[in-house]
Amino acid sequence: MLFLFVCSSYGQTRPTAFINARIIPVVGQPIEQGILLVQNGRITAVGDARTVRLSADVEQIDMQGKTIMPGLVDSHSHIGEGAGADGSNPIQPEVRLLDSLNPRAPSLRRARQAE
Repeated sequence: MLFLFVCSSYGQTRPTAFINARIIPVVGQPIEQGILLVQNGRITAVGDARTVRLSADVEQIDMQGKTIMPGLVDSHSHIGEGAGADGSNPIQPEVRLLDSLNPRAPSLRRARQAE
């Protein structure tokens, strides 16, 4: 099974429809032959091909045989060099990232500069 993660697409003004996909929404049952519509980096519609109507200007990408999971957020991060806290949870669930945060880490400084 293939999972597709749809990321924000800044500057995208033309809507894009991912059609014929199996869509597993955050809430509700999976949608077979679903459509996921994205515009300006945001999901604007999700539904069955019978309920989501597309205008003529929509770019269509056929996702036949693929699965889309809109709303899935990958919060994995190494900012601050979490020295094992985010990787050792299965064997050390009591370890918190805050306990191993290095405030002088170059990655944390870079993240602050990017704000």
